[in-house]
Amino acid sequence: MMRNDLSSSFEHPKFKELLAKYENMVRENTSTYFESNELTQIAEYYASKNMIAESEQAIAYAFKLHPNDLDVMIYCCHNLIAKGKYDQAEKALELLPDQQDSEVLFLRATLWVEQGKIKAAEEIFTKMVEDEEDEEERVETLLDIADVYMETNHKEHAYKWLKKAYKANPENRETWQFLASCHFDLGNIEKSVYYTNRLLDDNPYDIIHWINLSRCYLQLENTEKAVESIEFALAIEPENPMAIEIKGLCYVQNENLQKAIECFHKIEETHPYKGQIWQVLAECYISIQDYEKAIRYLNLIINKTQLSDLEWGVTLQRRATCYLFTNQLELSKKDIDDALKHDSEYAQLYLTLAEYYIRIKDIDKARTEIAYAEALAIDKGEIIEETAKMLFRNALIEDALLFFKRLEQEYPLLVKSCYFSIAYCYYILNNQEQMIRAIIKGTIQQPDLLERAATNGLMDSTSQDFIRIGLKIKHMMENGELNNLEDFQD
Repeated sequence: MMRNDLSSSFEHPKFKELLAKYENMVRENTSTYFESNELTQIAEYYASKNMIAESEQAIAYAFKLHPNDLDVMIYCCHNLIAKGKYDQAEKALELLPDQQDSEVLFLRATLWVEQGKIKAAEEIFTKMVEDEEDEEERVETLLDIADVYMETNHKEHAYKWLKKAYKANPENRETWQFLASCHFDLGNIEKSVYYTNRLLDDNPYDIIHWINLSRCYLQLENTEKAVESIEFALAIEPENPMAIEIKGLCYVQNENLQKAIECFHKIEETHPYKGQIWQVLAECYISIQDYEKAIRYLNLIINKTQLSDLEWGVTLQRRATCYLFTNQLELSKKDIDDALKHDSEYAQLYLTLAEYYIRIKDIDKARTEIAYAEALAIDKGEIIEETAKMLFRNALIEDALLFFKRLEQEYPLLVKSCYFSIAYCYYILNNQEQMIRAIIKGTIQQPDLLERAATNGLMDSTSQDFIRIGLKIKHMMENGELNNLEDFQD
């Protein structure tokens, strides 16, 4: 949730009329006069839709009409900063005519924030607020400062300035929007819900507020309220791509992946950030084990979007996993090797490489890669859990059990979803006592899982006896017939 997401200025009828006038000019290849601020607003609109070429075309036309306009020059400096071209931005700043103009000073402080020169930026920001005599303008300046910090991922600094804005005017709706967004980014979701609800009390027909409220409830894993909120959004605008995307995410949280996929397919062509939708579609298809379709969407991401090294590493790792599961081992190894060139410290890659070695029966190399993965992992618990599951699905039962035991000892909150896998390990190892203990724990944590396994084929045919035993133990527990381990006889 960022400020631009919360803005409804592009939905205003006057802007839509302005945009239609500009697009008609472009379509007819004619020339029409626009004010400089109108063209910068059009450029901002295209940028918000990730239509970079159209945004640059609009600002180029602004330069043609207004070659010495300060607003246009400032917009271009902002663009250079946003692209990380700090040296060019610095040179462009020096060429601006009035170095003491408030917008020029603000732009310089913004550049310093991007460069990590927070102390120097704070001095400019503080003086700008102190020099502002008009109360409303002072609040607007405070919000602009907060926006700079939020856009550059300095959330705590943003919150400091937002508190000042709220103190100056507790009833300012834009401040509520910022606070809702900032609290969301800081993980204070309940506070974000509070401010979003205040915004909805003030304007119950704002679709963006309903979408953001649904996002909050998804974060809180309150799927029922997330669905309720997004249904209000869709009642206002049934074809809104953002609302349909959130509805799809609600289905994901409810584990109704086929319905989720239907939602994402519906907006696949109209969503402004197609790569984002392709990513979630790929993950859905991986979850339902339709790896060929997952590969199709991962290919789209690779071939049609711009990726950072980190994103390259993640995307190639996911495709390598799909190739593994479809027994395309050479392609999997190539993707792993390519991914390591982009991000050699991505722990999950080494786990995928370990699984590749398991598939080609080189267990020693697999164990070496598992050790690398754990050494590099930021979240040790997650990588131990993933390692246990990877070993389990490759039938390395004793190795898997060692990692499951570590998970239970070191990260007990993560092991709750693994007890039936642990029980199955003990079943294979013919350790009935430990198997029963694990089934009891699994039944407490996931009471419906065995029924789903029995009806949906969660486990292969050789595991049906284990499912039968598990269901028998569950029924004994429900009927109060299992008071100690000796009560179970199979």
